[in-house]
Amino acid sequence: MCRRAPTAVATRTGDRAYLRELGVSDPIDYRTTDFTTAVGEVDPTTAALQAAVDGGEVRLDIAQMPPITELAIAHRRIEPNRVRGKIVLTAER
Repeated sequence: MCRRAPTAVATRTGDRAYLRELGVSDPIDYRTTDFTTAVGEVDPTTAALQAAVDGGEVRLDIAQMPPITELAIAHRRIEPNRVRGKIVLTAER
């Protein structure tokens, strides 16, 4: 049996269900809760995050993968803070 590692993410209240779908065990509303006191020991290393992703404990949500030549367009898309998931720029031209 695989034991899931706890994952805590600072978020808005409206995104809690979405984050649980991605595998986050503890979505914390940063407007009402001090994130630094809500979580205990945290392993902030990239290796720990990569292990969680590789192990299927956390799922990444990539909203879009435009070429780097469309950086300005991608930036305008995230400005209103309405993008769910990450925008990953690619090296394609």
